[in-house]
Amino acid sequence: MQLSKPVLAFVNSGNEIIQMIRDKNIGLVSEASEGAKFNKNLDSLITNKAMREEQGQNAYNLFNDSFSVRAASSQIIKHFK
Repeated sequence: MQLSKPVLAFVNSGNEIIQMIRDKNIGLVSEASEGAKFNKNLDSLITNKAMREEQGQNAYNLFNDSFSVRAASSQIIKHFK
């Protein structure tokens, strides 16, 4: 995410990150039981440059807004004000 790369996730069913990846359009996700879908997602990222760049930019923006050191420290400081 920090390098403007889309997420290619292969996670257990019910993992809350599934919805975040889809809602924020930061990459592609498949559940652990969906091996064929994972391969399809990987192929999509390889062959679709425009999608890869858009999702990579979205991932970078989400990283800066929610997961960077600055974002984390800001959240911590809010608890002490």
